[in-house]
Amino acid sequence: MTGVSGAPPLHVAYLISRYPAMSHAFILREVRSLRKLGICVQVASINPPDRSEAHLTAEERDEAMSTFYVKSARLRGVLVPHLATLIWQPLAYLKGVLFALRLAGADLIT
Repeated sequence: MTGVSGAPPLHVAYLISRYPAMSHAFILREVRSLRKLGICVQVASINPPDRSEAHLTAEERDEAMSTFYVKSARLRGVLVPHLATLIWQPLAYLKGVLFALRLAGADLIT
């Protein structure tokens, strides 16, 4: 798949506290618009949607199905992707870890 003007597709990740959520309707529109432009968007949410599946719109249900939920993943769901990336792209993985540690600074301990 190619992105805009035949270039390789752009990849974007969103990390959100809760998705989909009523208060994040603008993010839902933004994510869907970016996908229509051919941009590969991955969404990770710390918490599940703010409503039950029965109360989500069709668009929100679609998004919920493709969203990675951190708290629901459990330890195995988090470790497997980390180990796979470490094995297949060790330099990129280590750069990412170092960048995250720099961002965390003193907050890493607290």
